[in-house]
Amino acid sequence: MRALVGLWALAMVGAAQGDVTVLLTRQGSETVYRTYASGAPIADLPALDDSYTRVRAFGAAQDVIGPITLAGTRSTMLDVLVAAPAVTAMPNALAEIGRAGSSLAGLDASALGTRVRAAIAVSTITGAVDVGLVRRLDADSVDASVTARASNNQSEQAIDGVTIRRRIGPNARLLAISGTIGSVAVGQGLEGDGLFGAVESTGGKILSLEVSGEIRIAAPGGIRARDGIDLIRCTSLDETGLGAVNALIDTNTGQHAGFHDPRLGALIQLECDTLSGHVRTRSLDDGLGGLQRTTIRAGMVFAVIEIAESARGRVEVAGFEAPGRIDIGEDLGASIRAERDITSVTVGRNIEELFFCVPVEVSSATGAIGSLTVGGYIHANSACDASIILVRAPRGIGSFTVAGDMVCAVECGDTSERAPLGTMTIGGNCYGGFIEASRVESLDIQGWMDGAIHLDVLPEGSMVRTGQDRSGPVVIHDPQGLHGLIISNTRLETPTVSSGPVLVARDGVGWRAWNAPECPFRSQDLGGGMAGAAPFSLRLIDSVPASCGTCSPGVIAHDELEEHGVMLSFSGPVRKAAEALSPVQLFPADSTGQLVAGTPAWATPPQVQEVDARTLRVSFQSPLPAGNWVLVSRPGMLLCDRLMVAEEHAVTPFTFSFRVTGCGGADYNRDGDIGTDADIEAFFACLGGRCCPACPESDFNGDGDIGTDADIESFFRVLGGSPC
Repeated sequence: MRALVGLWALAMVGAAQGDVTVLLTRQGSETVYRTYASGAPIADLPALDDSYTRVRAFGAAQDVIGPITLAGTRSTMLDVLVAAPAVTAMPNALAEIGRAGSSLAGLDASALGTRVRAAIAVSTITGAVDVGLVRRLDADSVDASVTARASNNQSEQAIDGVTIRRRIGPNARLLAISGTIGSVAVGQGLEGDGLFGAVESTGGKILSLEVSGEIRIAAPGGIRARDGIDLIRCTSLDETGLGAVNALIDTNTGQHAGFHDPRLGALIQLECDTLSGHVRTRSLDDGLGGLQRTTIRAGMVFAVIEIAESARGRVEVAGFEAPGRIDIGEDLGASIRAERDITSVTVGRNIEELFFCVPVEVSSATGAIGSLTVGGYIHANSACDASIILVRAPRGIGSFTVAGDMVCAVECGDTSERAPLGTMTIGGNCYGGFIEASRVESLDIQGWMDGAIHLDVLPEGSMVRTGQDRSGPVVIHDPQGLHGLIISNTRLETPTVSSGPVLVARDGVGWRAWNAPECPFRSQDLGGGMAGAAPFSLRLIDSVPASCGTCSPGVIAHDELEEHGVMLSFSGPVRKAAEALSPVQLFPADSTGQLVAGTPAWATPPQVQEVDARTLRVSFQSPLPAGNWVLVSRPGMLLCDRLMVAEEHAVTPFTFSFRVTGCGGADYNRDGDIGTDADIEAFFACLGGRCCPACPESDFNGDGDIGTDADIESFFRVLGGSPC
C-alpha cells in the first residue's frame, strides 16, 4: 500500500512540472516507465508482450499527451488508460473519469492488432486513435479519427461508451471496423455543439447516438452501420426541442436481406427537427415490439427516405418538401403522418396492417399528398372487422396508383370541404371503403367497385371507369350536375351489367337517381355528362333530332339539317375505325321510320365527324329530299373508345330514323336518279293517294297543306333547278 501511495505521489510531482507520466504494469506490478515533455512523442515503450497487462499515461491539465505508439506481439488484451492518475483500472462504459490532460495527439496500437482496449479522457483528441476496443471515451471535442478494430465480446461493444461534451469535428471519424458502437453522446447545449464528422460501424450496429445541437455531416461522411441503428436523437441547443439533421444515414451497409433476423439493418428510432440528406435502411423498426412504434419523428423532411424492405414503424413529421420523399421496397405496415404536405410515397408491395389491428394510414393533417404509388394491394387485416386503411389529405391528392386490389378509405378534404383528386388507378378490385374528393381528372378501377364514390363535380373531359361491374354508388353533389363520364364494364368481361346507383344533384329539380347500366335521363338534364356501360350504344333521346325509339322518328327541318347535320350521341366514348370510311350508311325509310326492304343505300355516303368523346356529327354532301330516312351502322366501323383492353370492340349495332321537313328534292322516289320520268310519275301517284314506300308525303313545299297546286308548282320549279 505504501508503495502505491509513493508511486502516485511521484506521478503527481511529475504532472505538476508539466511532464507526462507513463506507467506500465507487468506481471502484476506497476512502475513508472518514464516521463515525457508535453506534446513529446511516446514511441520508445518496450515491446508489450503478454507479460504486460496495463499502460497508463497522464499529465497536468494543460499537457498534451503523446502521440503514443504501442508495439509488440500479444495473445491477450492490454488495457490502456489515458485518464486522470486516480483511474487505475478499466472503467465501465459510462463511468465519469478524470482527464489525463488537455489533448491526446494520437494513440497508435495498430501493431498489436485487436489486443488493445482503451479508456481515454482528455479535453480534445487531435490525433488518430487506432486500438482494438474503446471501452470509454470522454472529451470536449474530437478532431481526428477514432478506430476500434476488434469484434464485440460478451460484455462490451467495440466502441462502448462515448461522451463528447462539445463536438465531433468535420475531420473526425468514429469507426468500429468489426463490432458495434454502443452509446455515443455529443454536445451539452452550447452554441457550436454537434456532430460534424462520420460515425460508422462497418461490422455491427450503432445502439445509441444522441446529439445536443445539430448533426451536419458533409459527403462522403455520414452515419453508417452494417447491422442497423437503434437510436439517433438530435435535440436543440436548449435541449427543449429537437435539432436539425443533415447527413447520410445508412443502417444497412451489409445489405442484409430475407427474414432470418429482422433486427439486422433496421432503423428503430430517429428523432430530429429538420431532416435533410438521405436515409437508407433495410426496414423501419424490426417489428419485434408488436404495436407500431414511432420510428421517425421529425420536423420538415428534405431527405429521401429509402427503405429496402418493410416499414413496420410509424413516421410522424411536420411535412415533406422536395426532394424529400419515402420509397419502400416491400410492405408498409405502419402509418405515415404529416402535419403539412407529403410529396411522394412509393410502396413496392402492399399496404396492410401487420400488428394487432392497429390502423394504418397515410395522412396529412393540413396539406396535400403529391403521389402515392403501391405496387401490390391495400388491405386491412381480415381479423379486424372494423378496421380500414385510410389515406387522407385536406388539400387533395395529385396521383394515387394501386397495382392490385384495394380496401381503403380515401379522403380528399376535411369536414368543411372536399379537395381535388388528380388521377387514381386501381389495378384490381375495390372492396368497400369510399373515395371522396371535390373533383377527379380520371378514376380507373380495373376490376369491380362496391365502395362509394362521392364527388362535388365530375368535370367535362373527366371519367370514372370500372373494368367490370360497379355495385357501389357514385354521387355527384354539385347542383350544376354531371359533366364528365361514368362508364363500367370497360374490360368487357361481364355479360350482364347491373351497375350500381348514380345520384346527381341538379338545381331546381333535386336529385336525379337511377340504378341501371343505361341512364334514363337526357344528358342535358344531368348537366351534360353521362353514365353507361360497355359496349356502348346509341342514345336516341340525346341524339338530334331526338327520338323515343318506339314513337315516330325525330323531325328536323331541311335548313337545320343543312347547317348542323344529324347528331348521334352514345352512352360512352366512341371513335371511327377508319378516318376515310363512313361508319354509317343512309337509306330511305317508310312512314314509320323503318328501312324499306330492297332499297339501296343513298349513293353519296354520309360524312361523319367526331364532335366530342361520345358525339358524332353526320352531314350530307348533297341536300336530302324531305321524307323519312334511316342511318344504319356499318359492322366494325364505329368502335368503343377508352376501354381497358387492347382488343377493338364495336359499338352495339344501331339504326337511327329521322324525318326531314321542308321542300322536297328532285329525286322524289329516292331511287338515286334525279328528275326522271319515274320521279314525276311517283309524285302524281302520291297526290292520288298511292305513295311509293320511299316517297315523302305529297306536301312537297312543307307548308302543311297536302297535295295542293302550290305543291305541284314547287315540284316543277325544283325539277327545273330553281328553289322551292
